[in-house]
Amino acid sequence: MAAASGIVPSKDLLDTWANALSADSPVRIIKTVIDQETIISAAQVDAQGSDEQDFELLSPLGEDQSPCFLLYRNRNPESWLFISYVPDASPVRSKMLYASSQQSFVRALGDSRFSSSIFASTKDELTFAAYRDHLKAQQSSAPLTAREQEIADIKAAEAKERREGDTSENANQPRSMLDLSGSTEGASADGKKVGTGWSDEAAELIKTFAAGDKEIVELRIEEERIIPSPEQPSSLALPKDAPCFTFYKHSAGTVFIYSCPSTSPIKSRMIYASSFHSVRTMASNLGVDVSKRLETSSPEEITDAFVAAEFGQTVAGESTPTGDGGGDKPAFARPSRPGRKR
Repeated sequence: MAAASGIVPSKDLLDTWANALSADSPVRIIKTVIDQETIISAAQVDAQGSDEQDFELLSPLGEDQSPCFLLYRNRNPESWLFISYVPDASPVRSKMLYASSQQSFVRALGDSRFSSSIFASTKDELTFAAYRDHLKAQQSSAPLTAREQEIADIKAAEAKERREGDTSENANQPRSMLDLSGSTEGASADGKKVGTGWSDEAAELIKTFAAGDKEIVELRIEEERIIPSPEQPSSLALPKDAPCFTFYKHSAGTVFIYSCPSTSPIKSRMIYASSFHSVRTMASNLGVDVSKRLETSSPEEITDAFVAAEFGQTVAGESTPTGDGGGDKPAFARPSRPGRKR
């Protein structure tokens, strides 16, 4: 295994990645290259046809002697493909640099975003036929490693929760990996039980928020119950080292934020991902009217400016990356290194 290079994606690339993750983004391909110890975006290509047809757009992005990483978006089903393109004619140093940077780069973007990764050394391998052969070989290969299985489980949990959330929000019947009772028994307005148990303190905190007495509240899952975070924030500054659910009152509406740093333990990531809609629905039953929901693996990037941009506003003097702008569809904040302090 190649040693890690220490090369990280640039902020501009992380911005580009965050925007590409939104549901209504037209981006099909992002070409990235290593430039002066940083991975940057070298080109973007919008979707023009089907997943299969647009594979033809990959080959022109490859160069005869220059490696690159290609991020290809599949729409059916929604997923990303990571392509490491390293031509045989590339300088040896470049080959080593890209080999030692791939794993950390994938993790920085969020490895659970990618359904598969392939290696190509010629343009002929940047075709749908080659990709199809890769999938066949993958399906008939050895069982998944523990790490690969964990990632697959996370993606399955997140996909299941979103499907059930989209189809059951009106019926107030979300499901969670947790099936626990609490003092409130997770009861919804119609008496049906939601998955994760709620402490009395968490329920009271949400009621206080709904009444307008607080502008921001933060919840965590501890010992398989929803509880208030020990230190409640006074401003929008998500913890960089632990998952949480945050309700934040912006001037344009209430935002529900699911934050789970990419460094979080696998079990935590799965539990929080599968409880996302249950928590939101319970809060709704307690009087919180959510205007927008956000998800992030890089909590330091969720700022007032980011939220304002999600509502189509700008904040003077601050960068305002754009999200999905689609009301109640989840927008994914860009993954990057922790930096914001509480």
